[in-house]
Amino acid sequence: MYSVFRNLAIIILSAKFFGLVARKFKAPQVVGEITAGLIIGPCLLNLVHISDTISIFAEIGVVLLMFSTGLGTNLKELIKAGPIATLIACVGVAVPLAGGTLLYSLFYGFSALGSQEFYRALFIGTIMTATSVSITVATLQELGHLKSFLGTTIVSAAVIDDVIGIVVLTCVLGASSGTGTGLGKVLMNTVLFFATAIGVGAANLVEPYACKTIIENLPAVMERYGMENLTEIIGGAHHG
Repeated sequence: MYSVFRNLAIIILSAKFFGLVARKFKAPQVVGEITAGLIIGPCLLNLVHISDTISIFAEIGVVLLMFSTGLGTNLKELIKAGPIATLIACVGVAVPLAGGTLLYSLFYGFSALGSQEFYRALFIGTIMTATSVSITVATLQELGHLKSFLGTTIVSAAVIDDVIGIVVLTCVLGASSGTGTGLGKVLMNTVLFFATAIGVGAANLVEPYACKTIIENLPAVMERYGMENLTEIIGGAHHG
């Protein structure tokens, strides 16, 4: 338990210190925080090691960051940015995928389509399509552009980019192993996730307006059906 709190203290203090240093150099704090991880981690000083506890705290931090992003996102701006974000995401997947595959082939030689070496090159290209939504969000939040149309477009494109990247990765791994792509299952899970998220969000969005409408129209409905004295009767029965 002592080592856990010691590691957390080192992480928080070093991340805050290097974040402030990065801000002094007109750079986002997340750059300083990443630098802190490189310095105190196994790369240099080896003061902190990856553990299950640290991983859990990291995941909780990312979840809270993305949740706060969702709370501050304008739904109208999100819908407006949808087509542009989708186009950006498609280009953001295609260019790294082709570039990574080509770069690997230039270093290790071009191989025939369907060979294991070809799939290795394709796998390197697929890896390069991945983005870090949390770092993007943290940077935009610090710069004050997260709620703007530009920030909404960037975040939306990053999310769509990751979804497309997962689909491409599944196809590449399935094709290289010869077990099938499993594309249908991935697409089904993705659609179910977004449908659930949109459904829950819409329910929470509609609920306040529904309650307000019911409260505003309740007296008229009670008067129409001769129930205008119902509240007095219930109140008298309760006190009696």
